[in-house]
Amino acid sequence: MRVAQGNLTEALKSYRDSLAIMERLARTDPSNAGWQRGLTAVNERLGIVYKGRGETDEAKAAFQRALAIYDNLTARFPDDTLALKSSTVPLIALGELYGPDGATYLRKALAILKQLDEAGRLEPNRKPAITWIEQRLAELQEERPPEADLRPAR
Repeated sequence: MRVAQGNLTEALKSYRDSLAIMERLARTDPSNAGWQRGLTAVNERLGIVYKGRGETDEAKAAFQRALAIYDNLTARFPDDTLALKSSTVPLIALGELYGPDGATYLRKALAILKQLDEAGRLEPNRKPAITWIEQRLAELQEERPPEADLRPAR
């Protein structure tokens, strides 16, 4: 609500308070997938607020925390469709925040969505995300400076 109203300072305070609560709950019972999901949601909201405030490093850190939790959840529950779909949120956000260097995140999100789609586990309203990511990857490729192709592989 506060984000929608443009009150990012109040939203940030509220989400930081929520983060502290969710971290305590998640530490109390790390096997509770619901609390882990709650922790990812708060980190994603923090990332959105930080991004809106122009605090890119903080936004990246929040989305990275959410992604790490999703990675843990999907490792423990590989067939958890909700966790797989939800993991694309921080992946896409990180892809956007890193610009041309974020293509790896977008490719990973695309692979997850395509895998779910091929398995019949992706809702029709989420399918446009596949096209959007493909278009964004093409745009990033065009934005890449030509000398980037000449750099030695690491």
